[in-house]
Parts: sequence; C-alpha cells; structure tokens
Amino acid sequence: MRKLLVLGLVLMATGAAAQTDPNPNGIGFYFDEGGVYNCLPSAAPYTLINAYLLATRITQSAGISGWEAGIAIMPTPAFPPTYTLPGIILNPPTPPNFQVGLGSALPYEPAIKLLTVSILNFGTPFALAVGPCTPSSFGGLCPGYADGADPDLLIGLTPSTGIPVPGQPYFYTVASFMYICGDDLAAEDDSWSGVKRLYQ
Repeated sequence: MRKLLVLGLVLMATGAAAQTDPNPNGIGFYFDEGGVYNCLPSAAPYTLINAYLLATRITQSAGISGWEAGIAIMPTPAFPPTYTLPGIILNPPTPPNFQVGLGSALPYEPAIKLLTVSILNFGTPFALAVGPCTPSSFGGLCPGYADGADPDLLIGLTPSTGIPVPGQPYFYTVASFMYICGDDLAAEDDSWSGVKRLYQ
C-alpha cells in the first residue's frame, strides 16, 4: 500500500505547469490562484507555503453558494496547517472536512478559490489530496457545490487528477511539494480526462 502511495506521489509530482483542468466542474489544489501550478519543487525553509483549493470551470454561471470537500495532507504536517475560508461562512464539520455555507455567493470565474491551506515548510515533501467530506451530500462519492442562485441545486466536483489515495476511498492526490516536476502529470491528466468524460 505504501508503495502505491509513493508511486502515486512520483507520478503526481512530475507535472510542473499543467493548465487548469480542462474538464467542467473540477476541483484541485494549486500553488497559484489561477489554477495552473499543482507542483512546487522548492521553497525557502521555515516559510509558509500556500496551497489553494480551487473549483475550476464550473458549469453554473451564478457561481457557488456553498461547497463541501474533504482534504488530506500526506504526510501529516509536523506543525498544524492553517485553513482560511473566503467570505462570511458556516462550516459545521471540523477540518479537514469542510461543508461550507457562504453569506454571499462566490461569483463565477474559471478558477474559484474555496480554501487556502498554509503549511510551514520544514523541508519535508508532501502531497495534497481531495475527496468527499464526512458527512456528505453526495453519497460519500465526491466533493461538490451548490449553485449560486439556487442552493438546492447540488453539483458534483471531479478531482483534477486520477491518482487514488490508498485507504481513503474516492480521495485523489492533486498537488505535491518538493518532487521533481516534468511532463508525466500532463499525460496522467489526459488519461484521467478520458475516464471523466465517460461519466458526463
């Protein structure tokens, strides 16, 4: 199981500048707010690394009135991360589970920032994963969001890559820090995009 995780991290970490997930209703962690860089090869020691959880290319023009997801940082950081949510929010679950209601809808953009995770860099590689939250409005199968104009309209979100996290059903590794970056992740994304299209 550990070997599978390591293999997943290596595959995940080889992508340096993959474009924002081209598929509709995506979700992933990125090291920029535009949703371009999901791999960060290095950073100054003892500085905070910000990773942004973004919803990309959503299909609802009214934006997002609420969202939910579970996240994982692997391995667990030595110093607890800080979670920052935009706007006036209600989040009954305890992080790393998020079931967020917003005071006003996040407007539509190609990449919508849902959450900022700040992690202190001790020089240890890590990966970020996303999946369903607990409890889940989507049957425990995926993250999702509520339409900005109609909060009763729920839409599932698909993680930006298809690298499963062993022991955590429906969680997928979507970003990494301190691994060698290259082009393999783009190929992995293309392969996963084909799988996602089968279910649209």
